[in-house]
Amino acid sequence: MKHGVQRQAGRAQGLVLSVASTMSVMGAVVMAPLLPSLHAEFAATPGVDFLVPMALTVPSLCVALLAPIVGVAADRIGRRRAYLIALLFYVLCGTAPLYLQTLPQILISRVGVGIAEAVIMVCSTTLLGDYFTGSERVKWLSAQSGIASVSGIAFVMLGGVLGRDNWRIPFSMYALSLVLFAATLLWTWEPAPREREAAHAVPFPWGSLLGNGVLTVIGSLLFYLIPVQMGAVLASHGVTSPASIGVLISIASIAIPVGAFLFRRAALRIRLDVIVCLPFLLMGVGLIALGRTSDPTMDVVAASIHQFGGGFVLPVLLTMALQRLPFELRGRGTGIWMCSFFLGQFISAPIAIGAMKAAGSIGVSLGWLGALSLAVCAVLVVAAVPRARREGWGALPKTTLGQ
Repeated sequence: MKHGVQRQAGRAQGLVLSVASTMSVMGAVVMAPLLPSLHAEFAATPGVDFLVPMALTVPSLCVALLAPIVGVAADRIGRRRAYLIALLFYVLCGTAPLYLQTLPQILISRVGVGIAEAVIMVCSTTLLGDYFTGSERVKWLSAQSGIASVSGIAFVMLGGVLGRDNWRIPFSMYALSLVLFAATLLWTWEPAPREREAAHAVPFPWGSLLGNGVLTVIGSLLFYLIPVQMGAVLASHGVTSPASIGVLISIASIAIPVGAFLFRRAALRIRLDVIVCLPFLLMGVGLIALGRTSDPTMDVVAASIHQFGGGFVLPVLLTMALQRLPFELRGRGTGIWMCSFFLGQFISAPIAIGAMKAAGSIGVSLGWLGALSLAVCAVLVVAAVPRARREGWGALPKTTLGQ
């Protein structure tokens, strides 16, 4: 189908592009169970204590740094073409540790994974914004979040099982993106620039998008505190087996797709700037409760409250960002949002560790971070409620830029 010819997107396109979110999840979690094995394999490498954790986190840093640049490029050269190339590059770099022999080589391949992820996440999300509007856009953005969370649970378990006898084997999972490449090639197309004139007439909404970006950094930081801190909390309550810790974190994480599904339902009835208050309330309550629990069962309950809010926070902030963007600025805006999201993910661990050292205990530090979430909620309520009273509480404000 020629560029510029409009076609109607449906379930196949929404599903293919939503599944792309699993690529960034795979990049983050497949390696997590392998860190001890990598450390043992390359114990003689200078700087191993720094290089092994960096191999896990460097893809997120790459996405944070490159996403805005990728967004600008995607607006100029086309989203789909860049996305397809990135999927192949992802396979090449992701599977490279199957045969690479040194830790620095593996670290370089992880940088390549991060570059590919930046293109994949920006372009696939931008295409979702291009293909769908209104309630259908809400549907697929929430599906993207839900699919990512479910895949994270599966990839952690699968990575641990496959890596039990040989730490290299789990990297073969990156070849799965070839299936996504084939599906994308078959079922997607370069969207027609339907809003070219509007894009020239309307300036880039820097103010609202940067405000959304700050919220996204905070939301992402808070969202990733459970995988960062839950293991330490459970260990303090007598759960030390890595397998048991993984299972309990997975049980709590089931709340994420539930939250994403309920966001979709709520967004059909309530304003987004009202809905966005809820996840910060839930994450704050969950973190404060987690800091005060005394047994593993209550740990899971508290973490589930937090993760339920996490299922709301990312799709609502992304939907709010995309609504303000016309077609020819949508890639740039999505790139800025992805930068914010992955920056929050990258700094989550150091912020959590710094707070714990300053507080003197993990319970107090979780209380501090929970209070931060509640403070954000309070600010959002103060901003949203008067506006909703003036303009109504109904869902999905009608904006030409969001169509």
